[in-house]
Amino acid sequence: MYEICQLQRFEHKIEAPVVAQARVVGSLHFAFHAHHPSVTRELIEFAGAIGLVVGGALESVARTADLARERDWLRTGVELCDEPLVLTDLGGGERRVNRAARELLERLEAADPGFSLDAALASDGARDGEITARRTVRLPAGEGVLRLRSVRDADDPNLMATTLALEEPTRPTLPAAVASALTPREREVAQLIAAGASNDAIAAELFLSPYTVKEHTGSVYRKTGTISRVDLTRRVLAG
Repeated sequence: MYEICQLQRFEHKIEAPVVAQARVVGSLHFAFHAHHPSVTRELIEFAGAIGLVVGGALESVARTADLARERDWLRTGVELCDEPLVLTDLGGGERRVNRAARELLERLEAADPGFSLDAALASDGARDGEITARRTVRLPAGEGVLRLRSVRDADDPNLMATTLALEEPTRPTLPAAVASALTPREREVAQLIAAGASNDAIAAELFLSPYTVKEHTGSVYRKTGTISRVDLTRRVLAG
């Protein structure tokens, strides 16, 4: 600074502190030609005001960075949460779902093409600011129940968080003689066949290809001495 002032024939007259977040983070230097009138009180106050403006701008930048960091933390936390969670902006019409919710919704949509999250979110009743809903959903093993619990933000009612919980239908219990002859995966296939699920539904439920399900089905028939879905279902239900 001194060298610049010497080169331009300036005299260093005023130094104003830059204060941000209750601490001095820098300073502003004001220099004038040697023939400039003496520094006045107004000029000092002006320099101080400029320092306050710069400090306020730095605080805004720091606050924005802090908010962005907090947003990233929250976004990561929501995404990694094991509980299916849906965040909805009712005013802007935007919706965000975490990984657990995406997996559950993909499963429900594959099992029941008529399933709609918008319809499921329609409230059945509200209590103490909470909105609860109960929806029957069709699954390969039978009917299940999707329970939804929604809470709106106290400061902004347009922001709503919804948790999803699926109550699975009970799969038929395989007789010991049937279960002991099958692998764990074949037992799942046999239970779903006995529940009336199609190959495509079984594939969606167990995250298998239809071809793999067909292979498992044939293996189940051979190992249990059955020849068809009806035959296997009778065997399972007879105990």
